[in-house]
Amino acid sequence: MSVSRRSFLALAAGAIAARAAGENRPMIIDAHCHAGLGQEMSAPWTTRADPEVTLARMAEAGIDRTIIFPINNTDFERPNHEIAEICARYPGKFIGFAKHDPESESGRIRALLKREVESLGLKGLKLHRLPTREVLDTVTELRIPVLYHPEKVSNFHLIASEYPQVPFIMAHLGSFASEDWKEHLAAIDVARRYSNVYLETSSVVFLKFLERAVKELGAEKLIFGSDGPEVDSRVELYKVRLLRLPPADEAKVLGRKHPAPFAPGERLSFSFHYLPGFPWPIRNAATTKTALPQSIGRKGPFSFSFHSPRNTPQAFEARIIRAMNTGQPKLIPRRPSPKALLP
Repeated sequence: MSVSRRSFLALAAGAIAARAAGENRPMIIDAHCHAGLGQEMSAPWTTRADPEVTLARMAEAGIDRTIIFPINNTDFERPNHEIAEICARYPGKFIGFAKHDPESESGRIRALLKREVESLGLKGLKLHRLPTREVLDTVTELRIPVLYHPEKVSNFHLIASEYPQVPFIMAHLGSFASEDWKEHLAAIDVARRYSNVYLETSSVVFLKFLERAVKELGAEKLIFGSDGPEVDSRVELYKVRLLRLPPADEAKVLGRKHPAPFAPGERLSFSFHYLPGFPWPIRNAATTKTALPQSIGRKGPFSFSFHSPRNTPQAFEARIIRAMNTGQPKLIPRRPSPKALLP
């Protein structure tokens, strides 16, 4: 029996939606999508990104939430406000990221980004240019992730080593539309080297590099994104399905389980990068330690488990870090996956 192309696509979309059904399934988050209007209007992707198109595809594919940010503009103050308005218009569907140009908006970014995160409720930052210290100092202060479409993958060596506390998501596995396959290999090497660098899956034409990335790095280093709405999120999601990952690993790539509140006394796990050669300042921490370095000169990271006496893990983490750092060189917390920072 022959199947038409239209019928095949309908069957594929139905299979995705069916697999996504169920109350206890993992949440699916699309980490890369554009929305709003552009002023340049030189191409479809600089003119308009319709959130209604994104919502329709989300519903068909079973995508729960999508991270959105502005399309290209010369100035991003108004477009970022538009992103916040779209998120408010469709509650529970979109997570807003700001977008900025480190060069053209230099000197303004700290004030703008603080307002966009603290007042407008945006949760991260999208960049197309190498971030400056102005940008990354502000990001560090706000504790938000950065989705960066790099001019070249080697830029990540500069920023990931200087700002190890910032979660960086590398768009397109380092090369949009696999334009330079060697950049995919370089991206895998960068993500292996730096614990705070993650690889986003959108617009990778050569699937074998996604397969290689998950094989060499593990699923926790990959983050699903679509680069919608110009790139179809239904197709991009199906590419992740084609990796044939075990359910637990696929859930790591696609998002996370529906969030539940932290309960009093719940055991939380934190990882720290220890700076070797200094005393281990555990004595001041009101914690239960599960592991200690056998040698002070041994390299980190080391993992510890703590009991949380409150419902706010961020406050608890900050208190632990302060206690552990009293009079000592700073211990840098090893950040969780950027999606774990989202609501």
